[in-house]
Amino acid sequence: MRKSTLGLCILSLIAWTWVLWLYIRYGLVHPLELTPLILKDLEWLGPFAILLDVIVLFALFLVIHPLIRRRSGATEDSSLREPLDNKTDN
Repeated sequence: MRKSTLGLCILSLIAWTWVLWLYIRYGLVHPLELTPLILKDLEWLGPFAILLDVIVLFALFLVIHPLIRRRSGATEDSSLREPLDNKTDN
């Protein structure tokens, strides 16, 4: 999975968790009625919403970055299994 795809999937999961939480609190409502409820939550968070975004994105970076670094370092040198061209059998 690519870096951008993994990050996008995790952010989508966070967004769907929030929307599911709204549906649990307010019941199954029409999406047009859900928009003011989302804005009400964002107004309640106020300036802390930006801080919360930074914390969530930083946490995602801390989780995803080592996984990606570990995957990119797991390469195998194919020359270990192949004989050298200049090797002679005498």
